Amino acid sequence: MFNLVVSERVKAQNWNQFIPGDVMQLNGNHSCFQSENDDTELFERLKTFDIHPTGALAGQGELQSHDECKQLETAVLDAWQAWVQGLSRQGLKQERRALRLVPTEFNWQWHNSRLQLTFFLPSGCFATAVLREMAVVEDSSERIIQADRESV
Repeated sequence: MFNLVVSERVKAQNWNQFIPGDVMQLNGNHSCFQSENDDTELFERLKTFDIHPTGALAGQGELQSHDECKQLETAVLDAWQAWVQGLSRQGLKQERRALRLVPTEFNWQWHNSRLQLTFFLPSGCFATAVLREMAVVEDSSERIIQADRESV
């Protein structure tokens, strides 16, 4: 469900920006806070990756977001109310997770025709998601079919 919220923010092209009612998270920890729309310091902190917009992790409790952000999250989660209620019954609390992350200790090196990437991610983040955003993946089955046609 979090990924659905992220997808909606990506579609709206505001996944890396403040929208009214957003809950921001400090980089490197789970501390969250609300901020005012006209906070000029907020925009500078966003640009320098000191803070990040967040999305809802479904569970017990009210959404911490307000205004436009809450409307977006509510619209996404409404279709999943049975799941939200099930997670709540299991004792999960509604929390927030940053919509973006910046891998640290990023290094790359070519070994012949193979690229080796190394980076560090905080707990709960997935390297596969980072790689998906970095790479252009071709359907290898089409490449094999094309190679077979060329050899005929």
